[in-house]
Amino acid sequence: RAAGVRLAEDYTQWVDWERFSARQDSRIKMGGVVGRALYEGEVAEFIPLLRLGELVHVGKGAVFGMGKYRVELV
Repeated sequence: RAAGVRLAEDYTQWVDWERFSARQDSRIKMGGVVGRALYEGEVAEFIPLLRLGELVHVGKGAVFGMGKYRVELV
């Protein structure tokens, strides 16, 4: 089903940063994808899951604000 969806524009990049862990008394390296992407095609059936992801975020770093995204329908 996802074969009907394609990445039309990709304005993303990987960004590294660090946070300080008081528990470990050290800096922790973190990173993630930042930017915008435009998908085209048969996306309608994926919209409910994408909307859910907007609310709960995704990935192991969600507690630090990672995994956050916003869906815009154009």
